Amino acid sequence: CGEITMVDQWVGRLIDRVKAMGLWENTAIIFTSDHGFYFGEHGFFGKLRKPPQYPYAYQSPLFEEITRVPLLIYVPGLRPRKVEALVSLVDIMPTVLDLAGLEIPETLHGKSLLPLMRGERDSLRDFVVSSTFLYAPGEPSRIVDDWLRPVEKPHFSTITTPEWTLLYSTEDSPAYLYNIKNDPKQTRNVIDRNWDIAEDLHMKFVKFLQETGTDKKRISPRRRLSREYSEHPPGTELT
Repeated sequence: CGEITMVDQWVGRLIDRVKAMGLWENTAIIFTSDHGFYFGEHGFFGKLRKPPQYPYAYQSPLFEEITRVPLLIYVPGLRPRKVEALVSLVDIMPTVLDLAGLEIPETLHGKSLLPLMRGERDSLRDFVVSSTFLYAPGEPSRIVDDWLRPVEKPHFSTITTPEWTLLYSTEDSPAYLYNIKNDPKQTRNVIDRNWDIAEDLHMKFVKFLQETGTDKKRISPRRRLSREYSEHPPGTELT
């Protein structure tokens, strides 16, 4: 409650200052976050799994509590509306460039959100990918707190559509599939009953890595989705 009040207070102060400066009618404001936070969900607390003494960079799943972040955009002249489309933080930069009337480089992976905000389109993509660095075991990492430590296991990536989300690491690690329409808290791993859906999401992920210029040595251990590891119940490998 205290944190919510603090956010309200300081966002309100920013808006008041913009209005006081006479800039409200020609200023866009974007409010978002880089990631979420666990408060006991799935047995975690914080943003990554960190045992009491952790000399290694541990493998942490990216459930929706981490990957689904707030995104509020105010643009003068645009009618307020709620958009259900899948978007990504990489879309922020091209959106800002579009708002400024500047050319969006073709090399950017993101897309301008203005067509969604104007009601010209209902969606921009059919899936999104959330991931930490695609480290291999033994590689050094400074993730989270800048302390150099070796990676224990490959980190998870999450592939999400409007209905499904797949938590996947590498071909020799467990994979988890959740129907986020029927199971928004992601409590029931249903990959064994929906293997075709898991395979489709995995193929989308591999193609995404290829199209975004990912190093082949990072893609290589992620080219296959193995049934051998799909039956581990959540908690066996992730906690």
